[in-house]
Amino acid sequence: MKKIKALILIFALTFSSLGFLCSCNTVKTKTFFALDTAVQLTVYNCTDEILNKAVNNITKLADALDCYKENGELYNLNKTGKSENLSEDLYTVLKKSSEYSKNLNGAFNITLGAVTRLWNFENKIIPKENELKSALKTVKTENLSVFYKNGKYKAKLKNNTKLDLGAVAKGYIADKTAELLKNNGVKKALINLGGNVYSLGDKNAVIGIKKPFSNGELSARVKVKTSCSAVTAGNYERCFKENGVLYHHILNPKTGKPANSDVNSVTVFCKESAKADAYSTGLFNLGKDKALEIANSEKEIEVVIIDKNDKVFYSDGFELKNGELYIINENI
Repeated sequence: MKKIKALILIFALTFSSLGFLCSCNTVKTKTFFALDTAVQLTVYNCTDEILNKAVNNITKLADALDCYKENGELYNLNKTGKSENLSEDLYTVLKKSSEYSKNLNGAFNITLGAVTRLWNFENKIIPKENELKSALKTVKTENLSVFYKNGKYKAKLKNNTKLDLGAVAKGYIADKTAELLKNNGVKKALINLGGNVYSLGDKNAVIGIKKPFSNGELSARVKVKTSCSAVTAGNYERCFKENGVLYHHILNPKTGKPANSDVNSVTVFCKESAKADAYSTGLFNLGKDKALEIANSEKEIEVVIIDKNDKVFYSDGFELKNGELYIINENI
């Protein structure tokens, strides 16, 4: 899923949990490749049947939401410009994304597909200015229409706009995986979709936030409550330098180029992983002050920010105790 990495960090978070060492009868772990990364499910008191059901659902959703998966649902929507029978999952992601984009003043934008496909960070390919200029003309949220009619979900794209769900798909899939596990009686699990972490039912989970450009050193440790997601957007994973300039994968929807932000990473904590995913990208684009302002005004999210000098900032819903951040926001 080369493509879904376009706006998402891989392994931006590390996870440790003392709670996972406690009195659970059985633990099952499944590691597999999906979403163009290593995915790991750690589930307690669970049958193989339930675990396999979760794996299959992740694979199914990954194919549907991947803009590069030939004959996948999103691929076909981009190709034809319309869908007369949209799945409920894709409909939900598109509707949520429109809401997030509005809340973030366009700093998160799924209509960036024509731009993201011009960049190739693995092969250090920088688009030409005329190519970017042309692609940016298609980056408009109003070019996407999503609606319900005659008992079916439908979508239309105009002006050759292409969608890329790279900054929200993993979060949505994490939410659906947690929902599936809970509906099948699972009370405790760790869902790690290549760095998009969802801790389900563990009151002692500790999430470590990596120090940017380090060899695994941590900048912060966060104690989370039961059932919480954490997603990081940072400029230090999929990146390269050319003539002394750092090019990273978090693109500014207005310029089509790597965001010129005053931060190295933004980690969003939220019960809804899709929101954490989208907001981490949007807040990175907006920069430290605006990111903290938005986080402090919204009840459902909290953020930890690492600036260019590796200084750690955090929103009001945290309390620092003995070197660890504790979430005190009752909504998370």
